[in-house]
Amino acid sequence: KYVASATGIALDDEGNCFISGYFNAASLSFPTSMATNITLENPGFAQGRYAQYVAKLDTVVGMVLWVTLLSSPGGSIPNTDNKLPSAIKIDKKGGIVYFGGAYGPPDDDVSASGTYDLSGTPVPAYGKLDMLLAQFSAETGAIVWIRTYGGRADDAIASLAVSKKKDGVILLANSESAEIELGDRVPTITMTRWDGCLLYTSDAADD
Repeated sequence: KYVASATGIALDDEGNCFISGYFNAASLSFPTSMATNITLENPGFAQGRYAQYVAKLDTVVGMVLWVTLLSSPGGSIPNTDNKLPSAIKIDKKGGIVYFGGAYGPPDDDVSASGTYDLSGTPVPAYGKLDMLLAQFSAETGAIVWIRTYGGRADDAIASLAVSKKKDGVILLANSESAEIELGDRVPTITMTRWDGCLLYTSDAADD
C-alpha cells in the first residue's frame, strides 16, 4: 500500500503555507506551475521504506515554491503504525522553519561509529526510531542543521513551539526508551516509566 501524507502545517505572516509529511512510493511530485513539477525520489523504496519532506506553498494558487527531501540512503523505517508523524513551526521573524518528527535508520545505513547520513548531515543513531529536529531556511528550503535525539527504543517529537524570548524551539516528545540522550549539553534523562512524555527546549544552534 502506497501512501503520501502531510502531517504538519504552518502559516507565516505573508500567507505562505509550510507542510511536512512522508511517502513510501518510488517518487512524489509537487506542482510548481500548471505545467511543471518538482519530483522527489524515495531512496528506500525498493526496501519498502519511507522518505520525508518539507515544502513551502503559495496559498494564493496552491503551487509549491520549494520542497526539500529528508532521507538517509536507505530510507526510514516507519513506526509501528506504518507512519512518520511530524510537526512544523515558523519562527517569530518568519525566516526559519523548524521540523520535528522521527526517523528510523535501517541497520545498513548506520556506520561502525554509530552514525548515519541524513540528507548530507551525519547524525547519531540511538534506537529503533530517533527523535528528529531540523531547521530550514524559509526562503530557499535549504537545510541549516539536523539533530537526532533518543534512546534504545522508539522516540518521536509530537509537537513544536518557538520560544518568544530567545532563539530556540520547544519540543514535546513521546518516548518508549528508559533513557534519552539530548546532546552534549544536557545530561542523560532517565524516564520514570515506559511510554513517557518529554518536554524539552533546544537552542536554535544546539550542538
